[in-house]
Amino acid sequence: MSSQDSFQSGSTQRVGKRRAAPYGQACLHCFKTKSKCVRQGNSESCERCIRLKKECSSADSLRKRAAQKPPDAGSAAIIANLQAQNNDLNALLRKVVENSGSPVALREFIEAQQRAGEENQKAHEEREPAPSDHASTTSSDWRLFPEQEETRLAIFRNRMLPFLAFAYLPPDLTAQKLFAVKPLFFQAIMAVTSPSIQERRVRGSELKRLMTQKTWQSIDSSLDLLLCILTYLGWGYDTFVNKASTSSPSRLTQTAMAVAHDLRADTSGIKRLDLLPNEVLDPDQHRHDTGLPDDSVQQILENERAILGCFFLSSMTASHYKRMEPMRWTPQLEEYLDTISRTKGCPTDEGFSFQVRLQVLAQQVCEQREQRELDRYQAAVHSASSGPTEPLLNRWYLEALQKKLHGITDSIPPYLKDNETLLSQLHYTSLSIYETIHPVNSDAEHSSPSLSVSSALDERDCHYHTLQAIRAFFDIFLRFTPLNWAGFPFHLWAQEIRCTSVLIRLSLSPAYRDEVRNTVDVLNVVDVVSDRLKGAATEMGETSPEDLFGTLYRVARMLRAFIGPKLEPAPVPEEQHGALPYVETPLWNEPEMVAPSQLELMQMLGFNNMMATSSAMPYNPSIYYYTYN
Repeated sequence: MSSQDSFQSGSTQRVGKRRAAPYGQACLHCFKTKSKCVRQGNSESCERCIRLKKECSSADSLRKRAAQKPPDAGSAAIIANLQAQNNDLNALLRKVVENSGSPVALREFIEAQQRAGEENQKAHEEREPAPSDHASTTSSDWRLFPEQEETRLAIFRNRMLPFLAFAYLPPDLTAQKLFAVKPLFFQAIMAVTSPSIQERRVRGSELKRLMTQKTWQSIDSSLDLLLCILTYLGWGYDTFVNKASTSSPSRLTQTAMAVAHDLRADTSGIKRLDLLPNEVLDPDQHRHDTGLPDDSVQQILENERAILGCFFLSSMTASHYKRMEPMRWTPQLEEYLDTISRTKGCPTDEGFSFQVRLQVLAQQVCEQREQRELDRYQAAVHSASSGPTEPLLNRWYLEALQKKLHGITDSIPPYLKDNETLLSQLHYTSLSIYETIHPVNSDAEHSSPSLSVSSALDERDCHYHTLQAIRAFFDIFLRFTPLNWAGFPFHLWAQEIRCTSVLIRLSLSPAYRDEVRNTVDVLNVVDVVSDRLKGAATEMGETSPEDLFGTLYRVARMLRAFIGPKLEPAPVPEEQHGALPYVETPLWNEPEMVAPSQLELMQMLGFNNMMATSSAMPYNPSIYYYTYN
């Protein structure tokens, strides 16, 4: 009976003399488990491997196989590179010894070695060319059928761009020509016009990779790159398409600001006379080829239009997310705005200039609000009371802002008086002004105490005008059709969210609840917004409830269920809309609790103040989302 048979049969009879393997000669399994490797007689397997029925691989055989294995190509290349560096170092040391008295000869030798290294590196790059940036943007995976590209370009030109016309796309501009001139801008358009959330996610990730590559690796600052970033910021909906932890509109906006600055937008307003211009430092530098002469008027207008669009989106992003500083308004930007409004290089320039002008006023209001908060904090720290002068300062400040707003309103030409986009911006700016004087808080304990009877009257008057501005905003906002909603950019959603948040705080205030509800019922507003989102999903051709407007619809229903019990103890069941291709199904499996991710989503949308003062709200289980037949 062999040793293996004796162990397998459970016999205790010993066969041969037992011996332990010397140090370094244990088999692989005993080495891994740090066990003693014991063999009997001349057996090729140890006792442990026989007992566990495993193949006993001795250390000698493993070493032999490792010695016979040829080195891989990567290791050989590394060894050859190290040997070459060692030879160069030895040659350099010998040269140092030979020319220790001649530093000029030594310097010439070092320069010759550097030139030889650069030539070798260049020859290696020619043999193995790395994929260029242009190749990455012209990958066949990006391209669609020509008919699809033309359709998406038409959707962006006609339905989306009019809401924020920071670029001009002539009617005769084809998708192929735009791709040849501005490939990044073209790919951004293809990404934001996709009805599929999966395609949006893939294209958006690739776009952000290209933006990072061109911004930080190749230091590219072209008009094409700026238009690409602005398009994705305006219509990419990165916060909804991706997780909140993987999307950062504020950082992307700061990248756009850096590119805009490199396009000769001196956002600091200070000329650096101590620096030489780029034409002197690099005479051979070629600017980005846009198909137009560098000194053409059209090229100048395109740059100024895009830079003003960058200011607009940076201002809205900063005020909405409060995680960055906006682009500063400088005399040079004022000059850009005057040029755009005066020359009217394209049909949308005049309306766009009024949008920017109103946002400039809104940003100034925001800056003044921050300054007032700082002044109040410093006064509280130093125990300095400003009670008697506070109401008077409020009235003076309000009159100055109203005068600026009326001046902009009076200068709007008649053909733009009924422009919904411009009117919504006008009422949003009015809301910003009145809420700056007296911010709205739903709880009295969170409100700043009235300093006098006059300040109390001023506060109530400001809240009244705030409510009127909100009503006027929603009168315009809900006038848009579902087809218009499908093309909304980010800033319109930010304006709607702020108006809704302020309206909720007014509705929760015991002093204004009845008056507010008789003026604007926030629950009705949320219901109408939900219906519009359903229609927008149909217009976009969405096929999944997880697509963009399906997600926005669920957010609206979450908000409705969250504030409903506080404002409407006995909510009326919603009507079924049979004309739309949706069926109502429950969203949450546990209706007695609210998921933290959903609360985080509502806070991310800008409802932080409302959530902070209403954390004890009961949950309303009547929250639904739609699925497709």
